[in-house]
Amino acid sequence: MSPALHPEIVITETADSVHYRLPARDMRELRVVGHVLLFVAIAVWSVPFISGWWMAGAGGLAWLPTLASLVPTILFSGALIAIRSIFLGHSEVAIENGNLIAIDKGSLFRITRKRPVDQVRGLIVRIPKGEKQPQSSMFANTNTEKVTLTCIEVNLASGQPIWLAMGYSTDLLLSFANDLHRRLKLAAPVEQSTIPIAPPRVVEGNAPVFQERLEQPAKSTAILDRQDNGLTITIPPAGLRRGGGFLFFFGLAWCGFMAFLTLIFIGMLLTGKAQGDGDASYFIAPLFWLVGGLMLFAGIRRARSYAVLAVVGDSLMVMYQGVFGKKQGEWTRDQLANICPGPSGVEVNDEPVMELHIEPKEGKRFGLLYGRDLAELEWIATVLRQALRVPADFIPAVSAAESPDDAADN
Repeated sequence: MSPALHPEIVITETADSVHYRLPARDMRELRVVGHVLLFVAIAVWSVPFISGWWMAGAGGLAWLPTLASLVPTILFSGALIAIRSIFLGHSEVAIENGNLIAIDKGSLFRITRKRPVDQVRGLIVRIPKGEKQPQSSMFANTNTEKVTLTCIEVNLASGQPIWLAMGYSTDLLLSFANDLHRRLKLAAPVEQSTIPIAPPRVVEGNAPVFQERLEQPAKSTAILDRQDNGLTITIPPAGLRRGGGFLFFFGLAWCGFMAFLTLIFIGMLLTGKAQGDGDASYFIAPLFWLVGGLMLFAGIRRARSYAVLAVVGDSLMVMYQGVFGKKQGEWTRDQLANICPGPSGVEVNDEPVMELHIEPKEGKRFGLLYGRDLAELEWIATVLRQALRVPADFIPAVSAAESPDDAADN
């Protein structure tokens, strides 16, 4: 039996839809951030007028630069006010016409995301690290219970999750996730019964959650070819736009800016104007060039690498072509401990860049497909494990027989 819905969640049902209205966010941290954002927005608005007055002197305003800076000022400060409005508002979720609709309402703005119910594959309740999951089914008083940055992550077949209801108490979202899961199963199409929606799981922090993925993500470029005695998965190069992405183009801009500064510095050296602090540039400039070069290299590495993975009988063969050359490996089923996504050792914005790990029972781990989408890595790992009959040691595939809620329904 599922826990009762939190008393502060208002639910409205019709014959073909259900609508949840969560209470206003009562989180001190978000309110503080909201007030800070409003202060920053006001400060940003004052910048063009102060700069215009400064440039023109005390006698008047330099209207041309002031007007020119108004457009970016309006856009930036407007974004800050919009975020503040959402932080101090509330969340709503609806299941209607076969869609899951997530709404974040503020006093001035609202943000709406809509995804088909048949794309939903599972719910993850994320709680801050160190916070214990409530052991009791009783709900605490919202005025006294600890409210955190807990949120619900909705895992989709496309591989790009969406987040619901950030900034509420853990108790509230745990009850909400269970009730939402039950109603999503009822709203799912009949043909989806072979791919059920996994029950909610609780995860601390932003750690990646791996799961069996039976469907190839829509954005995956991998080519699966099944044969009588096995299969082959070919992963072509992702290209600079999709694979190199932000790293390559930001590194290119970084190096272009450094080239401009370096030319200026060389000109100052030739004219004898570089004196005093100029000696420091001999050490600082190469460091900045190194940073730009590393970003370019990482982008190219993600863009140009490709791989071929083949299962023949009870053997797995892998060939990976990277920037520095080719590496390959071969294992039998009995030699493999696991095949799963894992961190590559590189982090971007404090989040690990993922790759596919082939873990033998003895010997060194084999890593490949650096920086590919997590959903695609999960699908590749699932296909290989099923073909080799290697069990997963993280989150197994959910079938009708394994789902606790389905068992209860029977």
